[in-house]
Amino acid sequence: MILFQHLLDFSGDELALDMGRMGRFPLAQALDGQPLKIMAAYQNNEEIHEKLDALWSFDIFHESLYPYAQKAYGAQEIQFS
Repeated sequence: MILFQHLLDFSGDELALDMGRMGRFPLAQALDGQPLKIMAAYQNNEEIHEKLDALWSFDIFHESLYPYAQKAYGAQEIQFS
């Protein structure tokens, strides 16, 4: 299993991908307000299908995503439950 959590940079005021010498790349615009999904999955070899079954999955939200989410939803205030 390969883990890439060291590439995510939560410092400062934006969620970014830290690629070392190549620099930091902000993710908010690329994600267009959607959360960053992290998951582990497997393919059941007993069934013939293209679908992966999730072992676990979670979404990462960051305040830098909010303006893009507002733009996607027509600048209305978004209610989180």
